Amino acid sequence: MTYVGVCGPATAFTALTVGKQIDAVMMFEPMRTLCIATKSCSVGVDLLNGEGPPSVIALNGSAVSLVMRRETADGNPNLMAAFYAAMRDAITWANDPANFDELVKIYATHITFGDLPNAEALRREWLKTALAAYSRDLKVSRKAVGDTVKFFLDAKLLEKSVDTSRVIWDKAP
Repeated sequence: MTYVGVCGPATAFTALTVGKQIDAVMMFEPMRTLCIATKSCSVGVDLLNGEGPPSVIALNGSAVSLVMRRETADGNPNLMAAFYAAMRDAITWANDPANFDELVKIYATHITFGDLPNAEALRREWLKTALAAYSRDLKVSRKAVGDTVKFFLDAKLLEKSVDTSRVIWDKAP
């Protein structure tokens, strides 16, 4: 097996289904949505539905990071309070079904599905899936971060363990 960097879902999908340059993909959304909707590829392991090895499923809750220097976070409590308030407002708004059509319009200006048939339906399905995957309370899963460190140690991608308290802000939800 040879690992090939294919960038994001758009180039991965094309390399897999059109160019047939690769045989398999490990990729984030909307790759899953594209495969299911177009029936041009199969989803072998669906982590969103709890499929996959326990060591990989344990990583859920640690994948999306909001990164800031610790001295910035510690030195600006009003900024951090405003940041968390804005993020909570945004995720609450995005998860309100009354706002879904507007959310789709916003993403339409940033994410295209090119000339794929039913591109609008694909975008809608992808957004429904993506929303379900994110924490609504912005809670950081400290266990998942620890499991991620363990996964990388076991895979020999890290030489020594990482103290998760050094990478997770102590005031993070």
